[in-house]
Amino acid sequence: MLHAKDFRNCARRSSGKRGELVLAIFLIIAVICIASCFTACFKSGESSTEQGSASGGTSGGNNSSKTPAPSAPVSIPTDKFTVVLREDSAKVTDSGRAYQKMDTLLISNYFSVTSAYNSGYTKLNVTISLEAKEIDSGYQYVFLYADKNCKSNTFFDKVLDEFYDPADPSLLYEYRFEHGGTGKANTSWAVHEFSTTIMMNRLKDDLYIRYGASGKNDDDWQNRNIKATFWVSK
Repeated sequence: MLHAKDFRNCARRSSGKRGELVLAIFLIIAVICIASCFTACFKSGESSTEQGSASGGTSGGNNSSKTPAPSAPVSIPTDKFTVVLREDSAKVTDSGRAYQKMDTLLISNYFSVTSAYNSGYTKLNVTISLEAKEIDSGYQYVFLYADKNCKSNTFFDKVLDEFYDPADPSLLYEYRFEHGGTGKANTSWAVHEFSTTIMMNRLKDDLYIRYGASGKNDDDWQNRNIKATFWVSK
């Protein structure tokens, strides 16, 4: 039979065990909270680092767009190119150079005139050769133009060693020759050739070649096998 004293002792022992259990549970909860806080702080630090890296990459991209890396220098061929512009025969009269056969030297197929000029190449050297024969006695002309614009039968002035005609500003050079040279028509084919240097800043893209004739009466002539050799220089 238990006495009151025994009940009190049992209560004390039971109360002590409950206190120990509560303390243990509290300690476990505290450890879990501390671990959770530590993990959250660690992840937050990683996130900040990643955002900082991303921000740095974006900033670098913006700087790159503002100051792009220098591009590779444009390669301009300095070799001599020879091109056959036309083989068939064409008749030339004194009706005006704008009304004659026109040949085109496609410089743009080889390099950009603008890029060449910006790279320091200031001169285009050109040699034109052709076969000619007279139908009538007279003078034969070859004109070099910067574009297709042409004023027929205008005069020109030679200023600072460059051909320039205010009424025909696209005219770059004029070459005159006399195939016969005897006052009589020379109806045999023969090769004629001339060379000139054109300043690059007067060019646009390609070179346009026109023809003309002059004389006392009829002065028609023919040409064929038109060839051009060209190269750039500084």
